[in-house]
Amino acid sequence: MVLLRLLVAVPIGAVLGGWLTRKVATGVICAGAMAAVAIADVIFARWDANSLASFWATGPLLLAGLGFGLALAPLNSALLAATDAAVHGLASAFAVVARMIGMLVGVSALTEIGLHQFYSASAALPLATTVCGHGLTSCPAYDDRLQSAVLSQISVIFAGAAVCAVIAGIVAVIGSTRTTRATS
Repeated sequence: MVLLRLLVAVPIGAVLGGWLTRKVATGVICAGAMAAVAIADVIFARWDANSLASFWATGPLLLAGLGFGLALAPLNSALLAATDAAVHGLASAFAVVARMIGMLVGVSALTEIGLHQFYSASAALPLATTVCGHGLTSCPAYDDRLQSAVLSQISVIFAGAAVCAVIAGIVAVIGSTRTTRATS
């Protein structure tokens, strides 16, 4: 249900991106889209264990979904403008494959970085039996410390995602500028 709040905004962003592509440079739209995603990721990186239960969690989730959707049409438009009509189908297929591979590589890299953070944070924890006493391996005090380690992992993942979104926005502007110069 959490992802539904994010995903509902993706098609809205896609339609808006398609409409804006007729009026605004593709690099500017993509940079704005990635700025929206980066802002949402920074907010996600600051969340605590109870943030998703809050009504206010919906805003950043919608912002991220809108940003992801907003970037779709301008990227496809730029790709189709840069290729001959005879290869538009192939170019579109490569765009889908590249997008999927990029997401998989990004998620894998961010997960690795997050897991490293979690292992570092959990290695610094005292043994559960030390915190809980009496040979117990779980108690609220230890669970809170473990939850803090998990939250540090999630914070690092979203901070990394925000950095990636900013880089993507910069690349979009640079690529758009080069494309505009080449066609002028």
